[in-house]
Amino acid sequence: MCLVEEPLARLKGPEGVPLFGVTSATFLGDRIVIAESSANRLLVYSFDGELLAILGGAGSGPGEFRSIGLIQTAGVRLRVFDWQLRRTTEFDQDGLVTRTLNLSIPEAFAAGNVIGFLPDGTSIGFLWPFPVPVTRGQVVRRTAVLGLFDSTGAFRRRLGTVPGSERYAEPWGRGGERRIAVTFGKLTGAVVLGGSVAISDGTDWAIKLIDVDTGTESSYSPPGHFSPTEPTPPYLAVIREKRRGMDRDTRRILERAGVPNSLPPYGWSGSRPVAPLVAAQDGLLWAALSTAPGAGSQWRVFGGSAGMLIAASVVPTELLAVRDGVGITKRYDSLDVEFIEVREFRPGPCQRGVLN
Repeated sequence: MCLVEEPLARLKGPEGVPLFGVTSATFLGDRIVIAESSANRLLVYSFDGELLAILGGAGSGPGEFRSIGLIQTAGVRLRVFDWQLRRTTEFDQDGLVTRTLNLSIPEAFAAGNVIGFLPDGTSIGFLWPFPVPVTRGQVVRRTAVLGLFDSTGAFRRRLGTVPGSERYAEPWGRGGERRIAVTFGKLTGAVVLGGSVAISDGTDWAIKLIDVDTGTESSYSPPGHFSPTEPTPPYLAVIREKRRGMDRDTRRILERAGVPNSLPPYGWSGSRPVAPLVAAQDGLLWAALSTAPGAGSQWRVFGGSAGMLIAASVVPTELLAVRDGVGITKRYDSLDVEFIEVREFRPGPCQRGVLN
């Protein structure tokens, strides 16, 4: 399965200004909603790319945001989680705020966030413990608790633990510590898929599924055997870009951390990290297969008892949302300008050099 070469629409901001800092998207009936985190606002479009409404804006009041994270459709309502405010805002189909609720973080944890909502209004999220101090420069994975929160945002119970993405940490200053927000290889992704949570921890090809009600575990895994994708200079450039202007420091960090021998199974598209998993609104799970630069963006699609259903090739770097054969995608040009597009998938093999 491939994307049709010509997009249905290219989405732009007010007055045709290119979008910047788009972190997530969803379908709301016959409309598309984009989260533009750089402006802390939601943009509502028709399928032909017409901008219909702007919701939110920077602030802490009702309907305002400080750091938009997850956006997800619940029937005719839209739920938005703000990482910084730790708050969920719900909009109705007319764009009016119907309720807000704060996420309750138990005292034993330093932070928390929501990764998805269940149909009954409960939510699934990560609870992050306080970091363990390091005594030397090293790559660390901070383990998070996967938790269930009720419809008021109160913590109810644990569902398991999940290793975080790899980051570099080192002692710094007078008894302090710094953690470099750079992904060195293994990415962790978790999404709500119906009544289950799908998890990829970046260590193998298996995607674990946890049934929220029963706690039963199962897994998806693509058939066949795969060879790891070797790191490439563009991959290292991503790390160096995060430390722009500090090349000497970057070299020292890379020497201490060590360069990974291979990319994780899911979560890298060319030279960029992407969300490892995307839950489609038609109940399917899309997993971003890690690929080397020039190989295109490739996805494995899972669903039901059949396991893997199809393999898809996607020109853009990232797939933000998908429903019934239509995807919202993000790609970059040579100047790192973002292009958010609405594209259709078509069955059949891909033509190399055209869609790959």
